[in-house]
Order: sequence, then structure tokens, then C-alpha cells
Amino acid sequence: TRNSSDLWDKPINKAVTINNNQTTNADGTYSRQTGSLKVTIGPSAAVTAGAQWRVDGGSWRNSGATQTGLSIGSHTVEFKGVSGWTKPGNKTATITQNQTTNTSGTYTQQTGSLKVTLGPSGAVSAGAQWRVDGGSWRNSGYTQSGV
Repeated sequence: TRNSSDLWDKPINKAVTINNNQTTNADGTYSRQTGSLKVTIGPSAAVTAGAQWRVDGGSWRNSGATQTGLSIGSHTVEFKGVSGWTKPGNKTATITQNQTTNTSGTYTQQTGSLKVTLGPSGAVSAGAQWRVDGGSWRNSGYTQSGV
């Protein structure tokens, strides 16, 4: 684990003049060590459907966006639910000082199966068939997966 003092950059050294019987004030400002995070989402159809990401419960961001000013250390990346797609699980991204950490998430399209039974039997005997979205012609009773 890191010491919390390791997360800050110290101020620059300053020269001060001390006068007899007087208090001299001096100040210094520490700056937080930060880095950035860039998340790429795929496939493009999921992005078109509205897939987004966020870090530590913040604002939703689009694929390829970079969030700056993140404190160094571990952060949680979450992916937005999109209808028709299974989102990736949360990821842990480790932010490094003055660097951009890259990570990605891949959505999976949700599919099902379709079974079509044609009738009457005379039409089936005569060669009646069916197809989905211009795909291959199928006989009655066939189950089309991946729909």
C-alpha cells in the first residue's frame, strides 16, 4: 500500500528572511498527483445503441473519451446497461501519475432462437419455407439460433 503522503507533490522550496523579534510567515501548497483514464468500448453497434462508461460512479462518458484529474491509485470502471446488449463487468483501473491508463469493455449482443412451424401439411409438402431477415430459407420445424 502507498503512504497517503506519496499521493501529493510537495511545494517548491522558498527562501524566507527572518527579522529580529518578528514572525515571518511562509506558505506552501501541495498538489494532488493525478493521471487520466481512457476507455474504449466495442463493438461499434453497442456504442451506437448507447453503450457508455463511468469511473467511481461519476458522469457517463462515450467510448474513447478521456477523464483527466483522477487521483493516482485504483478506480472502478462501470459500463452502462443497454437494451439488447449484455454489459461487461466492472473493471479496476490503476491510475499512474501524469499518465493515461487505457482500458476497454466489450458488450455482447443478446440473442435468442426462433422455431417456425408452417401449415397446412399440404403447403409444407409443396415446399413452403421461411427465413429471417433475408437469410437462408428454412423448412418447417427448423430452429434458427442467434436471432
